[in-house]
Amino acid sequence: MRVKRGFTQEKLASKCEMHDNYISKVELGRVSIGIDNLVKIAKALKIPPHVLLMPESNDGE
Repeated sequence: MRVKRGFTQEKLASKCEMHDNYISKVELGRVSIGIDNLVKIAKALKIPPHVLLMPESNDGE
């Protein structure tokens, strides 16, 4: 979702006031994300938070 929206990890982290290392770990599933951070990331990406909880589609959507 981040890449589809044109964000680097660094740019997304900056918009969310998080460290880019944390964004990387979330994407890789190495850390659990809290609801507050999920909402911050969703707002930065301008999507509803529940979209981040759905499996990514590989069919171009």
